[in-house]
Amino acid sequence: MIDPVVIRAAGGVLWRDAPAGREVALVHRPRYDDWSIPKGKCKPGEPLLLTGAREVAEETGFVPRVRAPIGRYSYRLSGQDGPAVKTVRYWSMAAMSGSFLANDEVDELVWVGLAEAAVAVSSLVDRKVLDAFAVLPSPTATLLVGPSCRRSPKPLDGLLRHLGVARMVSSATSSNDTAFDRHAERTGLSPDTALGRELAAASRHPSAPAVRRLLKEVDEHRAVAVCIDRDAAARLVADVALLCGRVAVPPAGEHGWSLLHLHGDDLLAIERDELRP
Repeated sequence: MIDPVVIRAAGGVLWRDAPAGREVALVHRPRYDDWSIPKGKCKPGEPLLLTGAREVAEETGFVPRVRAPIGRYSYRLSGQDGPAVKTVRYWSMAAMSGSFLANDEVDELVWVGLAEAAVAVSSLVDRKVLDAFAVLPSPTATLLVGPSCRRSPKPLDGLLRHLGVARMVSSATSSNDTAFDRHAERTGLSPDTALGRELAAASRHPSAPAVRRLLKEVDEHRAVAVCIDRDAAARLVADVALLCGRVAVPPAGEHGWSLLHLHGDDLLAIERDELRP
């Protein structure tokens, strides 16, 4: 028996606020003559989160702002090359600037309400994705935490951009992290070094004022990035998790970066694998 090939893919439910309520984008693919949520295959060495943002941008023409994760969905495929299992990771993505331009892969885009979208999509999996998106709390905020280093992971530039990081915290005047510094220059943001030094020196107690102040910043700015030393970064993630009622936090791994999704004091998810190539 031949083991099925695993195909990694990612996409997103692209949404915008409208007078009648939230609308989501559906795309029509002439090759399959179907209506679907934008998604696509992962390129070699590309983190899943960046795959999702890239595919949504390419298929819709809109710049997506990545929000909370929706889930992972797998289904079997059959073709000339044998059986395969396609695993797709989805995120909620807010539509920013842009406009749709028809192309060979996608020839039409529509904005519809959630109820209409659930009827219009051709795939049962897409209906499940829309159902999961519909119950996500709103609004959500993101906190990206990682260690300062002289050579940042390659995907970090894209993560900072697609998350729409609007507040930066660093324990040093220069973070020594090229992607972190480039984002500050590109956006005109000045990293908060005072808060960064407090976080780096904070005790392990989760009620530390610096940690609570950071969570207030996250709630206000919606997307915050923190660049401090590796041990302090790991401790900060654990402290935030404890404040939100989580006890066990898995290790950050080799690259050391963690992405936390929050709704008020509720920690919705901690993503790490999705940031790795």
